[in-house]
Amino acid sequence: MNSALIIALHESGISVPSATTINGQLAIRAALFNHRTEVWDIDALLAACLRFGAELAQDAGDASYAFTGKKSPHRVRAEIYFF
Repeated sequence: MNSALIIALHESGISVPSATTINGQLAIRAALFNHRTEVWDIDALLAACLRFGAELAQDAGDASYAFTGKKSPHRVRAEIYFF
């Protein structure tokens, strides 16, 4: 899902994150070193991740699990690391 999410973010123009691997899992990497980065840039990235992630999960059939209380067969985890 992370690779599809990165593509969606690139295509939207909201943000251009890259990919990295953390503990063997593909992760979204946002480099926040630009002196012009503002808090709203990070807010927009996180909001887009949530929106596109929900759309991708729905397309994969995972969204119905959110309403039934059943666990999805697909592992979805969100972690944010700041270095």
